[in-house]
Amino acid sequence: MSQTFTIPSVFKAIDKYTAPVRKMQSATSRFAAVAETSVIRAERGFRRMMSPVRRLNRMLGGFGLLIGGSLFIGAVTSAVNVFKDFEQANAVVASVMSNATQPELKALQEDAKRLGATTAKSATEEVQLQEAYARIEIAAGDT
Repeated sequence: MSQTFTIPSVFKAIDKYTAPVRKMQSATSRFAAVAETSVIRAERGFRRMMSPVRRLNRMLGGFGLLIGGSLFIGAVTSAVNVFKDFEQANAVVASVMSNATQPELKALQEDAKRLGATTAKSATEEVQLQEAYARIEIAAGDT
């Protein structure tokens, strides 16, 4: 005949998932709130922009929407070109300064943005000046 023994034991569960899941939920909620606010602001800005376009459309009788749409597309294209030129200029600086680190290049970009916002030169022109200075430094170091 076999006997059954009961051995008391202590069971301790370690919860490794609740805290990260709560952090993710919190971060997702914050992101959703910020995104919603941004969408509301963008919508408000779009409505403000469209009000003069509608008035112009009424005044010109149908041609206003065409003109307003063309102006909007032109403005967007211009903005995209400004960003593209800035990024291209930064890529050239990075290639000229091949031994520079990422933080150094990032600092140069931020400096160009700051100077572009506070001087008569654009940020892209500031980056081009940085490139010229880097080329001068390299040439001076070779001699």
